[in-house]
Amino acid sequence: NGKTSRVSTFDDVKLFCNETVPDIAILRLEVRENDRLQRDDFVGQACFPVREMKTGIRSVPLKDKDGDSVSSKLLCMIKVQSVNCLN
Repeated sequence: NGKTSRVSTFDDVKLFCNETVPDIAILRLEVRENDRLQRDDFVGQACFPVREMKTGIRSVPLKDKDGDSVSSKLLCMIKVQSVNCLN
């Protein structure tokens, strides 16, 4: 059916996903600066095909809104698990 189920855990931000996604699914990470004096400023973004994600610590280079590289990187601990679904 072209779909896989995976559980992704991002402990530092407490984001838990238990989704069945198509093979062409993309995960987009967006980083914003949070301060009290100004609105939350966009720092960068990164996009990954879910199917290509592997468990481990990753240094993720960020891109600006136009897709050009920025000097910031995001350090991520990614845990990907296959989930058996009962229909």
